[in-house]
Amino acid sequence: MTAPKPVADMTSEFAFINRELASLLRMEPVGLTSGADPAFSDDLVICGILGGKDVGKSTLINALAKTEVSVDSADSGKGTERPMVYVHEAMSDAAAARLQAIDRCVPLDVTTHVADPIRHMVLVDLPDFDSEFLDHLHQVQSVAPLLDRVLWVVTPRKIGDRAWVSLLGDVVKDPSNVYCVLNKVDELLSDAEPFSNGANDDAGGSGSRSDGDASAVKADLFWKRQDEWVGRVIERAGCPQTDTHRFLVAAAFPEPEAFVRRIGQLWEDVEWTTYAADLNAVRRIAGLSCDHLDRLRTCSLQSVSAEDRRSIKKVNRDRELEENVARIRRHYDLDRLTERLEQVCDPAYQQQALNEVMGPEYCSAVVASLDVCLRSDTELADELLERRVESWPLLRLVYWPFGWLSRIAGRRIGAATPGNTGGHEDDSGPSQRLFRRAVSVFDVGGSSLAERIEQLRSRILSDHAVAVQRLDMEAELPVTSTLEKRMATAADKLVPHLEGRLLDEIRRGDRKPGILGKTALWLILLWFPFLQPILSGVLEMLADSGTIQLAHGMYRVVSALSAVHLLAGFAVVAGVYVALLAGMYARGLRNIRRVRSREDASSPVAEAVDELIVSEVVVPLATPFERRLERLHVILKRLGIED
Repeated sequence: MTAPKPVADMTSEFAFINRELASLLRMEPVGLTSGADPAFSDDLVICGILGGKDVGKSTLINALAKTEVSVDSADSGKGTERPMVYVHEAMSDAAAARLQAIDRCVPLDVTTHVADPIRHMVLVDLPDFDSEFLDHLHQVQSVAPLLDRVLWVVTPRKIGDRAWVSLLGDVVKDPSNVYCVLNKVDELLSDAEPFSNGANDDAGGSGSRSDGDASAVKADLFWKRQDEWVGRVIERAGCPQTDTHRFLVAAAFPEPEAFVRRIGQLWEDVEWTTYAADLNAVRRIAGLSCDHLDRLRTCSLQSVSAEDRRSIKKVNRDRELEENVARIRRHYDLDRLTERLEQVCDPAYQQQALNEVMGPEYCSAVVASLDVCLRSDTELADELLERRVESWPLLRLVYWPFGWLSRIAGRRIGAATPGNTGGHEDDSGPSQRLFRRAVSVFDVGGSSLAERIEQLRSRILSDHAVAVQRLDMEAELPVTSTLEKRMATAADKLVPHLEGRLLDEIRRGDRKPGILGKTALWLILLWFPFLQPILSGVLEMLADSGTIQLAHGMYRVVSALSAVHLLAGFAVVAGVYVALLAGMYARGLRNIRRVRSREDASSPVAEAVDELIVSEVVVPLATPFERRLERLHVILKRLGIED
């Protein structure tokens, strides 16, 4: 198993593949993300604060730092004009090189601080991406890929905006490094009705509960509803997060009492006289908001080990690679393109297109037109017998001098078989069966071969017009005249090929000579010349005990080995062997007639014609598609899509 490529190599590989596909498909290259690579050059963890205008990013940074490190520039009307970087003075030297790489993309404003709660992270406050200034969005898109962590900041008023949803695809980070923060949670309590309506009823007026317990239940139920609502909204936006990565905070009011005072002002009840019954519930909600703020500070800004820092960057890089693969696939529509190419290279599709254009009975019609060119049944039977005799060494001894006799006898036996339909007779020799013009045998059914080839070519071009156009392939497909010439060249060798295919089909049903068969031939060879006369003499000696009879038996044994008896025995053997050959010949002749009488497309001759058209017409038409498919498979493998 080969080791995985280094990150830099993969980035270069993706860039090369992007250019290659753009050239191959004549398209503009897709924009890829490569910000995760520089993160491996240091041990920093850079956390970006992303959000729209007036979501309170600067306020959130100060709340996390527990001191004022960020000054809100709202007076300018433009909000944060360029990325503001906050670095603890103890880490300023270590951060210099990494920030310099970011500064080359977008100018940065770097501020050092001494706030210990955020000393382990470099915070980057990004411009408002949804402002009227387009350069703000460009800055966010340029810097976001270079971050290690992201805090998405929204508010109850902004959470439904599509602007931050559309930007989500440009911030390619592993979900474990994305934290969704609903700031200004106090706006959910802008008046008493959203809090009191239903919550009081659910809390119940049970007398068995104390006022404190009822308030806690009422507050917890309200908080749960808001948290679930936020979860549903961000999930629909394409950023599903678990409870551990979702936070509801009020950054402007990081202390419970400040939160309570804020709600009193919103409800115009600073002294909490009108809504005194809800005061404990509001305090409970204030505590939950502050708890979420503390948890956010701990989860996203706490110190992490060197191993964890590597893990943070690795999962971001893996997510970036996955996203780049997805972008390449979507942009170049690789899945559909590959599917189309695979279809035209599929033998099932090729056969279907061939059948629909040529017609289901085309091959059988070609076989019928070729029938006059094939050798007669008896000639094919002669060759079949010769092939069979090669497997029987003893029969070869008789076939050489008496093969003509076995063929004559076999023809008579074969012709006399009931129900046997005669094939070609042997009246006309090869010189009288002149082979017609090679391509003319394919001109059946009222259409020429050239017309059918053109129809097939047009069918493939029509079925895969998208792939042909995108890959500029039409010029690579062979023209009709070229394919017709290929068929003419192949047709010159068609007749012997068809004859061989027919004989092979018949021979597949023959059994190989077994031990019993070979033993029987040897027994016949030895029995009549040797064993039978010798055994007869021996039995005669054993039956008669007299001296004269014994002498007569010995004479019989000796005379059995004389030339006359041996020749007579061999003559009997030859007769038996010739009879066997005649039977083989007759059976082969019947099989040939049976196979040739099949007129459907499943006959071996019709299958051979079909295979010839596929190899000489369909395959050349599909070859340009196969080359493109192989090239795409190589690219997909390099992208890691295929093993």
